[in-house]
Amino acid sequence: NKIRITVKRDKGAGSQAIHRWNIQDKITISGPFGDATLKGTSNAIHFISAGIGITPTVAKLHALAQDQPNTSIQITHVARSRSELALWSDVIELSKKLPHVILNLHLTANASFEKGCLAGRPDPRMIAKTAKSANADVHICGPTAFINEMTKALAEVKVTHEKIYIDRFNSSDVKTEMRPISKTGPTKVTFTRSGITDYWYPEDGTLLDFAEARGAIIQSHCRAGLCKTCLCKILNGVATRLVGLEGDDEIQTLLCSSIPSQDLTLDM
Repeated sequence: NKIRITVKRDKGAGSQAIHRWNIQDKITISGPFGDATLKGTSNAIHFISAGIGITPTVAKLHALAQDQPNTSIQITHVARSRSELALWSDVIELSKKLPHVILNLHLTANASFEKGCLAGRPDPRMIAKTAKSANADVHICGPTAFINEMTKALAEVKVTHEKIYIDRFNSSDVKTEMRPISKTGPTKVTFTRSGITDYWYPEDGTLLDFAEARGAIIQSHCRAGLCKTCLCKILNGVATRLVGLEGDDEIQTLLCSSIPSQDLTLDM
């Protein structure tokens, strides 16, 4: 088997180290994290990326080209210039193997007369409206500011959280320190598929700790609110996040970094 790694040569320590690899060097890799995967039931799929964020788009297009789904696909990619454009030729070739594909390439510098591309940045709200009208699953990858801009536009047109799939560039300054657990409770928590119902107290820790202490076997990796392996659907109630953006979850939550804020029923 072959694994393809696409990393832009930049000033970062990680990218510099990878570009110093030599043939026959040995590296240790792990399995993929996160939930930004393709569904077999998508009505439509919209890929939105910037810079090297095109990498997961190419991987997913390979899978789609093999399965040949009769699904409409739209690809919107943003880069500075042709010289900084990675993997676009792969996108073009893979799109020829799929029946319904629209390509939108935006170049933000010196693109006025570039054939086959659009000059300047795309309008996030227009992209969001198109995705909403197509009832599309939206896959996004790029720098943090780009992702935030796109997800905000999608939220404004009421594209639901379940239809948004994000591959993030997590850097060394990502905050993983948990906020203190408030002295609340007891709160009734039910894991429907695990057959667990019990009362949660602050000393029980996170929902993942709570479940594991009662015999549940739940897949998890980072235990820091990053990889999304333990993402769980909320059937009823509200959970409070302890990592990242402060607030509550009502649709789904990361078990490793949340606690119940009221009686809670989870699909796990």
